[in-house]
Amino acid sequence: MPIFVDSRGKGEQEIAKFLKDMSYPVIVKALDSGDFFISGNKGFTIGVERKTANDLYSSIVGSKKSWSKTNRHFWTQVKNLSETYKRPIILIEGEVPSQYKVVIEGACFSLKIGWGIPILRSRDNKHYF
Repeated sequence: MPIFVDSRGKGEQEIAKFLKDMSYPVIVKALDSGDFFISGNKGFTIGVERKTANDLYSSIVGSKKSWSKTNRHFWTQVKNLSETYKRPIILIEGEVPSQYKVVIEGACFSLKIGWGIPILRSRDNKHYF
């Protein structure tokens, strides 16, 4: 069963190459929701939304360039992920800067308790396994 990887992100392209180098079957294409998904038996699907710590913070509160609500898209992504896949997962890459910890810890609490979505952590996009 292949791993589908979204074609639009630079980090996703690096991970697709990494997975291919490890002999995993990978299909790169534009995904409607999430950055990766695996489809299993009987329609069981796992969808992963990958965020660097900085991107996660920006997608929750907005970026310095624009504090508008249009930049605050994380919870819309979470909603779409949970509606699209039977098992949504959030993957956070990198160390969380101290000035972002309260916001990101609050979001993680909401994801785990409110949404029932597990969170995976990785040092960077080369250390998943």
